[in-house]
Amino acid sequence: MTDRFTQRHGTYLQSTFDLPTELRATSGMGVVGRPAVEYSALGVRRKRTKEKELSELLIDEPRDKILKSVTRALEGDDPTDKDLRAIIKELLKSPTRPSKIREKLKAATPSPMSIEEAVSLMIDSRMPVSTYEMLKRSADAHDFSLYPPYYLLRKYRKDFCRPAEQLELSDTLASVSLQALLDHTVDRIFKLQQEPLLQFAEKLKNSTLKLQLIASWGFDGSTGQSQYKQRLNANENATDSGIFVTTMIPLQLQTEEGKIVWRNQAPQSVRFCRPLRIQFLKETEDSIHAERNWVDSQIRNLVAHSITESGISASIKYSLHLTVIDGKVLSILSGASSHQVCPICGATPSEFNVLNRPLKPIPDCNLQYGISPLHAWIRFLEFCLHLSYRNVDGIKTWRVKGGDKNPQLNERKRKIQEALWEKLSLRVDFPKPGGAGSSNDGNTARRAFSIENQVVFAEILGIELWLVQDLHVILCVISSSLPVDSKKFGEFCRPLADRYVKAYPWFYMPATLHKILIHGEQIISRSPLPMGMLSEQAGESRNKLYRQDREMHARKTSRKENLLDVFNRAMDSSDPFISELSMSQRREKSKKLPLPSAAIALLQAPDDPNPELPARQLYSEEDDDSEIESFKEVDGALDDVELVTEQIEADE
Repeated sequence: MTDRFTQRHGTYLQSTFDLPTELRATSGMGVVGRPAVEYSALGVRRKRTKEKELSELLIDEPRDKILKSVTRALEGDDPTDKDLRAIIKELLKSPTRPSKIREKLKAATPSPMSIEEAVSLMIDSRMPVSTYEMLKRSADAHDFSLYPPYYLLRKYRKDFCRPAEQLELSDTLASVSLQALLDHTVDRIFKLQQEPLLQFAEKLKNSTLKLQLIASWGFDGSTGQSQYKQRLNANENATDSGIFVTTMIPLQLQTEEGKIVWRNQAPQSVRFCRPLRIQFLKETEDSIHAERNWVDSQIRNLVAHSITESGISASIKYSLHLTVIDGKVLSILSGASSHQVCPICGATPSEFNVLNRPLKPIPDCNLQYGISPLHAWIRFLEFCLHLSYRNVDGIKTWRVKGGDKNPQLNERKRKIQEALWEKLSLRVDFPKPGGAGSSNDGNTARRAFSIENQVVFAEILGIELWLVQDLHVILCVISSSLPVDSKKFGEFCRPLADRYVKAYPWFYMPATLHKILIHGEQIISRSPLPMGMLSEQAGESRNKLYRQDREMHARKTSRKENLLDVFNRAMDSSDPFISELSMSQRREKSKKLPLPSAAIALLQAPDDPNPELPARQLYSEEDDDSEIESFKEVDGALDDVELVTEQIEADE
């Protein structure tokens, strides 16, 4: 070969020639071109180029030769190299081995469900124990060990989803101390936020985090419970036809400087509404004051909770706000002489439409109870209906007393009810069986005031369209979990009140409308969080679940065991860690409604933390650049797929 090459190219080899200047190696200079970089340090595109170059060199080589060469190249002591050698050798055993391995991988059994996931599945689907065990037996029969044994789920809920403190339990009462409930809630939030909290602590370079948990609480009564044929040993006059429940909702965990560590993304969901005390008791003025005093005494005795876990030390204080209440409770707590009297300033109905009168002195304590957004939807709906019933020649008076006006009023009411049913499929002002309220609920109000139904709704009722539209804007703003500019809100409400009084001077606005239009600015300015986060909706939603749990998910062997099971199930389903596991799925199913442009104008620009922080995201300085565009698509009135279907008592 050498002789033949020399003979063919001898003349060329004997000649003299110059190398190009760019290829000459000169002293003091390195190698021309890009410096050599290891493969692991290359970027994605350069790696792809190197791989392509190598594959082009090996494209004509047999597969066995390539794989065996790779095996020899992996003869090191690294455990990963040993695993790769074993896999390649398995592939080379026979020509059919790769296809068989691929089929096995396709049919490989997935990883079993964790205990937390199984608990979340049972709670989300409201699955009874018998159904869960049937699914597990069916999966096991097909060699599909997906579900963990139920006894592990029961043990997990007992050990982790409930406070360690022993419950106070009797035939008519199940209760846990407020300190134990708050401490347990914070512990579960810390487990949920463990990694972000560790990063947060390192960023602050502080040995102990000083945090504050903001929570809302309140109480509500519910009737229509099942009455069992078992004697109540505690009190012969007691009855299980109604329950009185005190609840607590964790809303936000923040530092002393106000930076958000964790925020409840579904504050109106039953999945975060934690029971403090459940009683077989009627909701009366005496029971409301007694419960308020009982909780206040526990709040005064609260102490900071200390946590040391995974290198994190924190001290947490608590700030509780009584906002999970309805209008009836608010009237009693504020000392109003009647439910028709304003619970804030004490004005009477005849004074509501006199806007230029001097306002009565307002006690500061009356501004701490929030706005009760859910009941505002229902009260605004009833206000429009009652205004419409009387907005006809021959009536046009606030109170109809006997005479010829009653038949005319009833006939107009019947026609409006029929028209709403035929055109909007809304059943309004129909009493429910047993005198447990009416068909006017939150869902009915939302559909009536919705943007697509506003024109038809106003035409049927024969009232001004601007009134329906402006009321809808107010309802969306107070139901949103976004911060509201109290000054802008007041500037929007005052002209609306003036315009209403000029259009309908003969019909006194109801106490709820007066409270929001006249005192809404003061209430919002005093609120620690947006009004939607302090809503009473979760407490109202829980009422129907207590009724279902008593019938379907609690033992009937004794009243104590029945009440214990109901209390424990409410505690398990409201555990923050379990509730967060399926949060994204529930929020995807929830109906998102865009806020009206007029409502967006009343919101506060998020110049500090973003008001819609993800549940696992900490505050960062990047959030300061948020624009008002972040408000364009938010959940206006619906914050969770769980909607209120519990009727509201007629006398509220």
